[in-house]
Amino acid sequence: MDPNQRFINEVTKIAIFEGDENLGQPLNVFPNPANEEILLLWKELKGKPVNVQIYGEIGNLIAVFPIETNLTGSKILNIYKLAPAPYFITLETELTKYTVKFIKTNK
Repeated sequence: MDPNQRFINEVTKIAIFEGDENLGQPLNVFPNPANEEILLLWKELKGKPVNVQIYGEIGNLIAVFPIETNLTGSKILNIYKLAPAPYFITLETELTKYTVKFIKTNK
């Protein structure tokens, strides 16, 4: 094997294993669990208006955040007023909907 190819393979493995395993998902929430705020990251819907909804564990709608066209594919949401519990966050456009579970903690 070419030594340069081996180096490239090793660097690729490091990048994959050191990154978060969820980064390949269409919608990611960081940190999870979280206390005061969460960072939403999405890939496929950059540049499109989206709606973000937070649902309680039993499916009750807690909050809605309409987001106009967002070129970065990211949004920080303040969750400090939510009670500690599991929640579901949904990112939705006219044609697409992604849902991810996150946990709100006290600390």
